[in-house]
Amino acid sequence: MKKILSIMVLVMLSVSLCFANGAQETNSDGPVTIEFIQWWEPELPEGSLRAIMDEFEAQNPDIKVNLVSGPFSSTHDQLVTGAATGTLSDVVGLDGAWVSELVDQGALLPLDDYIDSGNLPREDIAAPVSVNGDTYMMAITTFVYYLFVNNDILEEAGVEIPATRSEFLEAGKKITNPDENVYSWIFPFSLLYPSASQDQLMTWVWASGGRMLDENGNPDLVGNQEIIDVLQFILDCYNAGIMSPGVLSKQSQDMTDEFATERAAFMVNGLSLVSTLRDRNPDLNFSVAPMPVADDFTGTSGLMYAPWGVGVSASSEHPDEAWRLVEYLMSPEVNAQIAELASGLPGNKTAVAESDDPAFQQGQAIFQNCELINEFIGMPVASELQRIFGEEVQAMIEQGQSIGETLQNVQDQWNDTLGL
Repeated sequence: MKKILSIMVLVMLSVSLCFANGAQETNSDGPVTIEFIQWWEPELPEGSLRAIMDEFEAQNPDIKVNLVSGPFSSTHDQLVTGAATGTLSDVVGLDGAWVSELVDQGALLPLDDYIDSGNLPREDIAAPVSVNGDTYMMAITTFVYYLFVNNDILEEAGVEIPATRSEFLEAGKKITNPDENVYSWIFPFSLLYPSASQDQLMTWVWASGGRMLDENGNPDLVGNQEIIDVLQFILDCYNAGIMSPGVLSKQSQDMTDEFATERAAFMVNGLSLVSTLRDRNPDLNFSVAPMPVADDFTGTSGLMYAPWGVGVSASSEHPDEAWRLVEYLMSPEVNAQIAELASGLPGNKTAVAESDDPAFQQGQAIFQNCELINEFIGMPVASELQRIFGEEVQAMIEQGQSIGETLQNVQDQWNDTLGL
């Protein structure tokens, strides 16, 4: 009996030593490092996203997070390149318009199994984006686009915040002063900024209840009076000289710079820029207002929205650790914190974001009376469709192409691209 007990003790000691050695080997490797590519860090208060990552690392000592940050305008191309070369970061910041394209590349991991077996109830996810029935993206925070207004410039020009497009054009003529390098509207429309087709163009259409797709989800551009009217409005503003010069080469960062330095009275942008503007120019006196609508419009106005989405790379060597970061970002407390820092709406329905910033409060009040709309989200190759639209609008502005020809060209190319 004693001999048997001795053998059992030896076996148990051996097993214990094996586990101990294994643990030592695991610990000697150190924590896993995952990359998180996004454009959020430059748009949030300095150091705030790193602080959130530091807290995640404190709660998950086996994971380190390397932030890969850059401007929104270049992030899409980085993702496409990373997907093509198999070097995509583990956790991926996403715009909803990019999801279908990246799924077609095999770049994103379906998240449904993680959602169903994790600590994030599916019913708490405010804005999931699915392709062919699989979930690939969740919105960490959602941004509604408004008309940003420099109150001091308007007061000096003796004009009120415009409620209609015609009021906007007339206000622009009174505000613009090329000798002082002050213009009414910064309208960035570089082809390096393809989402300008939604942010800077279609947002005017959606504001007055217009749509670019028919009831079956197919392009409906030719003869679409709402879009025709907006393109004519843009031409009228351009020809009147109220836009900041160089619109066809400017990107989103140029828009932020010119508004922050008080060289433009108006821009169309999301509430995520509020904290950036406060940091760039603490004396900037600005507010947010509803998008101006067609003169005869009386319905519920549409507000363009864009999410800061997140997904996991299909090529990640550490998908479980990547998912733990996604789940952390979607937890109610952290999700509310990010939304508050970014002046956005939480992606977790149970999270509550609060802000003392008057611009954020103005945006929240406007949001209550409007309909959120973005027809590009979830569309196949949405970025390519936006690029096509941008090219044809550039031809309209720069080369005198007619509005009818512009929309016909866009619809023909969209149909070809979508295989319709």
